[in-house]
Amino acid sequence: MSNFTILDGSIIGLYLLATMVAGIMVRKYVSKVEHFLVAGREMDVYLGIASLAATEFGIVTCMYTAQNGFEKGFAGAIPGILTFVAMFLVGVHRLLHKEVARFGRDDYS
Repeated sequence: MSNFTILDGSIIGLYLLATMVAGIMVRKYVSKVEHFLVAGREMDVYLGIASLAATEFGIVTCMYTAQNGFEKGFAGAIPGILTFVAMFLVGVHRLLHKEVARFGRDDYS
């Protein structure tokens, strides 16, 4: 017997719909398969890290973390929280890098 409810199906359906809408909205920027697969090889390291993090934290990871948190409490949600922290730190680092570069310091990495 399954505990899969209408609410669960709705969440998954909404996620898939949002993904499809986002894909349809950006399809005008993608002209070749190479641009779709590797962003035309013009992706900087920060966008690459964000892309990999978003791929890793897809629907399966998101739903698994939610289920694990429900079954095991806070300890089960740790993977999702750590993923959030990692993505946040990458974003903050990129913001700091842009601000320092704006003031002319080229040696910041």
